[in-house]
Amino acid sequence: MHIRLDGISSWPDGRKPHAVADGLAAIYGSANYDRLKRGLRALIRGMKERNAEDRLHEFVRALEALIKPEISKTKRQFVHRCQTFAVASQDSKNILDECYEIQNTVEHMHPWENALLRRAPKDRQSIALQRLRQIESLALTVYQRINTSAQHAAIFRGGGS
Repeated sequence: MHIRLDGISSWPDGRKPHAVADGLAAIYGSANYDRLKRGLRALIRGMKERNAEDRLHEFVRALEALIKPEISKTKRQFVHRCQTFAVASQDSKNILDECYEIQNTVEHMHPWENALLRRAPKDRQSIALQRLRQIESLALTVYQRINTSAQHAAIFRGGGS
């Protein structure tokens, strides 16, 4: 399933909540899926978090767990590989790039605004909140698909670094 990163925030495939619960039980009942489990913990922290910049940080980390980027190539590979889950386009690249930049800025304890310095000061907060909605939607959609599809979950069975 591919979703657009331009603000869509619904899960259109109509899967039932019990399917997610069954998928989670299978994943957590297994000795495998270590990296996927770490990603799920980041996703849950993101959903619980009240601060927008920390929410975005956790959703990016949740996706990072799935794409397994190489050290020192994380940003480039995050932007490239996350397009596997989204519509591949220049807009998606730009959105994913800004999401990663905000996450990286927050990770290193700098003000999130530093990630959006090329944007007009009056637009930075609304853009950051839009990026939060977009990355949250992408992360939730991807994990929902993995948790409701044994075929998709199997891709992440090994899960090592």
